[in-house]
Formats: sequence, C-alpha cells, structure tokens
Amino acid sequence: MTLQTVTRSSAVASEKEAFVTLYTAAKEIFNLRSVTTDGNMSIRAFMRGEDGVKHGLDVWHLCKNLGKNLARKAKTAVSACCFVTVVLLNNNLIMMWYLQHDSVDV
Repeated sequence: MTLQTVTRSSAVASEKEAFVTLYTAAKEIFNLRSVTTDGNMSIRAFMRGEDGVKHGLDVWHLCKNLGKNLARKAKTAVSACCFVTVVLLNNNLIMMWYLQHDSVDV
C-alpha cells in the first residue's frame, strides 16, 4: 500500500478521505467486523453504507458528548448541585476510559 499526501480545504474532508483510504486497504487484508472512530459525521455516513461492518464511537468521545449534554441540561435546572454532579460524573467516565485504555496491550 502506498500512502500519498492529500490537501483538502478542511480537516474534516481530509479526515474522511484518509479514513476511507485506510478502511478500504484494511478491508482487503482483514475480515473486518467492527470499526471504532470519533464522531465525524462524514465517516458515520460512509459507514452506514457498509454492510456487515458495525461502526461504533470510541468511549472517550461518548463520555465527552454525554458530559456536554448533561451539563447543558443541568444549567437549565434549578440546582447548581446537579451541574457539579454532572461534571464529576463526566470526569469519572473519562478517567475509567483512560484506565481501561492503558491496560490494553496492542
């Protein structure tokens, strides 16, 4: 496989193109059953068309998005205590992801 430098107008476009290139090459070599990426919408759309390969979001991005959504909801709530609880919960979820990530040998 030969890699080449590609210049696009945005990082999002470059990310999708790089993913598609590597995904296609990996699919020729491996029997892929699942792929985990960040929340890039272009990659999500591309993966919807891939039958037989499950696409998931990585835990760090899931925790980050969950924390943002909960914090936004908590700001509209009556109690500031709820906001603090959400921030602590989010930090714990991210810390659990790091602990799990560090324990895996690749």
